[in-house]
Amino acid sequence: MIEKAQKIIDRLIFIFFCEDKGLLPDKKLKENIVRSREAGFSAWEVTKKFFGLIDKGSEQLGIPSGYNG
Repeated sequence: MIEKAQKIIDRLIFIFFCEDKGLLPDKKLKENIVRSREAGFSAWEVTKKFFGLIDKGSEQLGIPSGYNG
């Protein structure tokens, strides 16, 4: 259980670092969570999907491909 929690924390730190350095659009995860919560989705569902988008990239959201991880 600790390993899974650590993996989530590591991914979030990576996202925040990339946002801070301009490698990812600023506050895109937060915006997606707020918008999706209004549509009835859980924050966890949105966060998992965002992790996948970072892995594969998304031109629509301004997330470059190549992070793979």
